[in-house]
Amino acid sequence: KGPVKCEFTGCSKIFPRPTELHKHYRTHAPPVPCKAGCGELFQWNNAMFRHVRLAHRSFADDLNNGIPPDGGECPYSDCDETFTRDENRKRHIDKQHL
Repeated sequence: KGPVKCEFTGCSKIFPRPTELHKHYRTHAPPVPCKAGCGELFQWNNAMFRHVRLAHRSFADDLNNGIPPDGGECPYSDCDETFTRDENRKRHIDKQHL
């Protein structure tokens, strides 16, 4: 596949693999604020959710405990996923948000 170049205006970085370019794109995105509201900012969603899980345990527990047994929408405001089964939604939250 060869090297890939960042296409953001003013950026001339080149990466040997698309996965490295994908990671680099976060440097051009706005920071992700802590969902618990403490003011911390993060480069990646998963880093923010790890912070919430470790620094704001009761907040993280409240988010996970708010899942109805029949599925429904993901409780995270920046996610539009919906589920028909609770176990699928829990798996999604564990993989995507925690």
